[in-house]
Amino acid sequence: MRKSPSDLLIPIQILGEGKKSFSFQESVVAFPVLAEMEERGEGVFVSPVEIHIDLWRADDIYCGEGTAATQAELICGRCLEKFLFPLKVEFTLAFSRFSVDKEDQSGAEERELAEEDVSLIPFAGDELDLREAVQDQLLMALPVRPLCREECLGLCPVCGADRNRESCGCPETAVNPKWAALAGLRIEDQENKES
Repeated sequence: MRKSPSDLLIPIQILGEGKKSFSFQESVVAFPVLAEMEERGEGVFVSPVEIHIDLWRADDIYCGEGTAATQAELICGRCLEKFLFPLKVEFTLAFSRFSVDKEDQSGAEERELAEEDVSLIPFAGDELDLREAVQDQLLMALPVRPLCREECLGLCPVCGADRNRESCGCPETAVNPKWAALAGLRIEDQENKES
């Protein structure tokens, strides 16, 4: 394994016959969306992102297979406690150079992508930038609603006690105060009303 000449940028000239292997260890600051998550308090990445990738050229497509791993400290969506979430993804990437058509430059016609082009990552110039592609893979692996564990009991909606640590004795069937005004509402069946 070797380190890339430039962080997360791979010159395409070095990708010829056979696979070339690369390893990176990057701070979360290198990934703008992940850094923004930290700023918003949605989690903290407690270890650098470790990336291992094999790259090769197949005709006009530059292919890659690899892994990215880090650890995130997230907040449980039920009990609001912080917990460590090991984040490891395996990915396959395909980069393709897209040329801009004359119609595209004028804005007169939009270019429609073929079905096989949808999964391709467009690039221009003489380097493959792995930053956004790896960041997307990590974002897709993050849970939408983080849970410290599947059986987390969460907080009591009445008194706010952490049900994982204590039993508060509040009734289980507490009505959400937002719906309390509808508690006495009676709806008659339309068929019974007509007869």
